[in-house]
Amino acid sequence: MPATKLLCSVCCDAHELSEFRFLKCGHGFCNTCTERIRISTSTCALCNTPYGEYPPRPIYAELVEDTPEARTRRLTADLSTIQADPSLENLRNLPQRLRDAEHQSGEGMSTDHSETLLTAARTIETVVKPLMEKVEKYRGVNRRNSKLRKQNDELQAQLRSLESQLVETRSQNQALLRDKEQLSEERSLARSEVEELQRLYTIQKVKTKSLKDELDRANADYQQKIERLQKSIADDVLGTTPEVETKGSGESESEEELEEAAPDDGR
Repeated sequence: MPATKLLCSVCCDAHELSEFRFLKCGHGFCNTCTERIRISTSTCALCNTPYGEYPPRPIYAELVEDTPEARTRRLTADLSTIQADPSLENLRNLPQRLRDAEHQSGEGMSTDHSETLLTAARTIETVVKPLMEKVEKYRGVNRRNSKLRKQNDELQAQLRSLESQLVETRSQNQALLRDKEQLSEERSLARSEVEELQRLYTIQKVKTKSLKDELDRANADYQQKIERLQKSIADDVLGTTPEVETKGSGESESEEELEEAAPDDGR
């Protein structure tokens, strides 16, 4: 394979890729020129872009010989790799490479290499076709899985919303239970107060009845005394001839008896 070299824009010499260092701006120079640039200036020698603290770095690339025979050898190697491990990763970019090889098969390629390329292409197609069918099948499965994942995400969001509502509802229920307990306590206290008032009312009612009975008895006794006094006075008037002094004395005695017979409301 002929060596592939890079041209340094400073010294205008060709160098291997491993001898190049690249700056932040993307331009690269050979190791010797790179060191000189870093000593003399802080910018790129081509675009004057400051590279600052970004040190020159090597890049790692695989350089290949771009000839029909080399492409045939690479495709043949790819065939061996695919036959050993027919995975999707090994099939990446393979269709494009086959089309390029087919397009370039007549450009300076020998008959043997052309036949080898066509044989490799047919073999690869034989291997690739069932794999591509599997890929399409898996793509359909992936599409369905994506749809199911989306639905699952929506359901999860709804579930989280319902859980949040449930937590809020439980909190409201707890608040209602606390209010209910408080109302029950207030109702129990009110019931106790009503019972106490009823008890006091009953006691007062009994006392009132007792006082009324006593008052009725006192009135009855007073009325009886009045009647007896009236009868006694009447008997005295009808049975004797009272004198003025005697009459006056009798009236005074009658008034004293009435005062004694009258109940003392103040006591």
